[in-house]
Amino acid sequence: MAIKLAFDDIMIFFTALSPIFISMYFVLDSFFNYNARAFFFLIFLLITQIISALFRPLIGRKRPWIIHKGNPTKQRAHDFCDPFEDPFGAMGGGDIYSAPGPHAVFHAFTFVYLLLGNWTNPNYPGTPFIIFQLIWGILDLVFRWKSNCSAPPDIMWGLVVGGLMAYGLWTAFYHSSEFGKRNVYYAQETNAKKCRLNKKQQFVCRKIKKNKK
Repeated sequence: MAIKLAFDDIMIFFTALSPIFISMYFVLDSFFNYNARAFFFLIFLLITQIISALFRPLIGRKRPWIIHKGNPTKQRAHDFCDPFEDPFGAMGGGDIYSAPGPHAVFHAFTFVYLLLGNWTNPNYPGTPFIIFQLIWGILDLVFRWKSNCSAPPDIMWGLVVGGLMAYGLWTAFYHSSEFGKRNVYYAQETNAKKCRLNKKQQFVCRKIKKNKK
């Protein structure tokens, strides 16, 4: 079914697909700036999502429409609850269990991962994007709660797991070597432009005479 060009539907589309859009931005950023930051971010995120999927049967929280015996096909935004099939559904009972919520895990992981790098840089270069990502993540999680995609406990579990995993993986990688420091976001801006003189350029110094009174 086609999406109507209404404000609510457009917001649902961009919030539901926010993890994909944000990940694509990181990949393009690494591509144009010749660094491997997106690669390590996505590897750590993959590890986090696998671990969170393994937690789902242990936590045992079933999806909201299973608990309330509702028909998910009647939800206006149900198609955006899971735009794509959960790749970890088989190992974590993704069709049945909902905690930790994958979107909450993603947004919490991304926020903490970026924030830690930004804190280590006295110039705080990532602050505008971090605020933008935080607002986008909140909108996504509110949409999922209001649309009965995830219950508040599912979201809270996702925030806890995603945040703790980001802190642990970022800390281990950052303190491992100089390579780690260069390949986390915002900690070191290696592609910063510097003022340099070409070989043909020279400084010209002139002595200024002061007028005697």
